[in-house]
Amino acid sequence: MTDEGAANEWAPRSTATDAAEHEEREEDQAVTTVAADERPRSARRTAGWTVGRALVVLAVAAAVYPLVVPTHPAMRSRLALLVIDKPGVAAFDKVKAQAGEQDVSQTGIDALTAAAKKFPRQTGLYSVEWAPSQTSAAGVVAFLLPSASAAATTFDQLSTQQLSPDAYKSNSLTRTGTFDVPGVAGSGGSVFSPSSDSQPTLANTAFRVGRVVALSEVIGPSSSAKADSITLAKDEDTQLRRVAPDFTLAVTRYPLVATLVWIAGAVLVAVIVALTPVLWRRRAERRRLAWEEEIAGQVIVGNRVIVKHRR
Repeated sequence: MTDEGAANEWAPRSTATDAAEHEEREEDQAVTTVAADERPRSARRTAGWTVGRALVVLAVAAAVYPLVVPTHPAMRSRLALLVIDKPGVAAFDKVKAQAGEQDVSQTGIDALTAAAKKFPRQTGLYSVEWAPSQTSAAGVVAFLLPSASAAATTFDQLSTQQLSPDAYKSNSLTRTGTFDVPGVAGSGGSVFSPSSDSQPTLANTAFRVGRVVALSEVIGPSSSAKADSITLAKDEDTQLRRVAPDFTLAVTRYPLVATLVWIAGAVLVAVIVALTPVLWRRRAERRRLAWEEEIAGQVIVGNRVIVKHRR
């Protein structure tokens, strides 16, 4: 090195150079301060989006759950809700009821039989009977149909079978009167009398409430059979208007194992959806920092790239 070069190397720096470097350091410090201020705000936004994505997944899982996991088996025992549990007539109230589901195919009602074959989970027949003696009895029969139109057809066929003049001709009973049940819309009734006064009288009523057709029957003295049949019909009408509109044989059950698996799956998906973008951003940030560090360690001199090594 020449004396001139050495002199230049150790020459004192100018005031302008020191001022420029000082200004540059202040700018770098300002940028660093701004970046530091932005970090908490960015972290809060990231946390908010992460929680939001997780909540969306959990909300969707909760909305879809009732459509996928619960089961809806048909409970035939629910047919008992369609009939009254007491006749409301003193002569029959003290008698234990005989009740149960009956075979639809044995009714001889074509509309009911066809509906049971096509819609077995929405069709049924249930009866309840009180019989103090062989010559005195009362009963109610409820016919559940899959639709109001099917119930209307069944009602027409049942009326022909149970209320028509020749309905009980084979039992030596003659229709001696017809009547309507007061307060029960669309109802009809018939009284069938035997040839001998010593035999009991039969009084039947039939009506429909939505998808349910009801039949009440009373066997007893001619003086009370009709009135007792009307009492049964009114009580049954009250029962059906309370139960029939939303009635279904299906019950909803929530399987424990399937529910737990659904919850665990929903939580897992929520975690994946929430954290995957964060992990990808962090990975990209690490790559960017590594690249910047690599670039910062290189000096280009002419056409050559010189890598500076740390001590």
